[in-house]
Amino acid sequence: MNLPFILDIVLGLIFTYLILSLLASEIQELIATLLQWRAVHLRKSIEILLAGGTRNSEEAKIIQLVNQIYSNPLVKNINQEAKGFFATLPRKATWAVGSLTRPLTAVRAGNTNNETIFGDDKRSGPSYIPADIYATTLMETLQIPEFSQKLSESRLDKFKAERITEIQDILFTLEGQIQGDDKFTNSLSKIYQEFAEMQADLEQIIWNYHQNKATLNTSIARMAESIDRFVDTFQIEIPESEYSTKALRKLKFLRQDMFSSEERAITLGGLQPNVGEIVQLMQKVVEFTMNLKQQLKNKDSQTYQNLSN
Repeated sequence: MNLPFILDIVLGLIFTYLILSLLASEIQELIATLLQWRAVHLRKSIEILLAGGTRNSEEAKIIQLVNQIYSNPLVKNINQEAKGFFATLPRKATWAVGSLTRPLTAVRAGNTNNETIFGDDKRSGPSYIPADIYATTLMETLQIPEFSQKLSESRLDKFKAERITEIQDILFTLEGQIQGDDKFTNSLSKIYQEFAEMQADLEQIIWNYHQNKATLNTSIARMAESIDRFVDTFQIEIPESEYSTKALRKLKFLRQDMFSSEERAITLGGLQPNVGEIVQLMQKVVEFTMNLKQQLKNKDSQTYQNLSN
């Protein structure tokens, strides 16, 4: 047996091994695709992640939450199935077997008899979800943007009320200091009229923000413009004196301190809640709801008795 013959055998075995390995890999890939192994594994991983462990991953609320995520158009668009008769024939056979065996298996919590693991009679799911799409979908499903908007609206209301109170205190202090001085009577009346118009303007700005007609930055900028107009009117209408000069200085300081920039006003007023604040508030809401349910179940509780009367 010469060397070239042995070399031919070795090379043949190597190529045979490579071909069989590639064939086995392709068969495994085909089986995984037909049986949706990766998609099912991804779905189960998301359930475990949201549940905080395998113990609670089969709870109805977790499964329903993941069903909502998979129903989001962003996730739906990721799931692309092969089209055509020959491409779908093996998958249809798999679906038929699954439909026959599904009545024999226990129904998952939060699903009906007709629902698959992907929910809502879905036959397949994505085997990969990009991180940005998953984060966006999860936030939309949990309604975090809406929750953040409502919290921001509440804080902007408080921010506006605090600024009005500060300006009002400056005017009240000035009025007490110049009481009895006739030269301030007409001008002070005009200032209070301008103050009422500024207050109405701020209320309109807040309303526009509540109706999503303006962004937070735009609302802050408009509030600053309204206060600027009031300060300018104050400077023009009020006669110059020690007390009026001091009041004007306070008004300008208030304007500069809180509204030197939109970012500064948002930061000082805490107008843009972060994710941590939203989560803490959501936990408080959940705790309050659970506590209320327990009190309503207890007929001896004060809450139950108050509602019964």
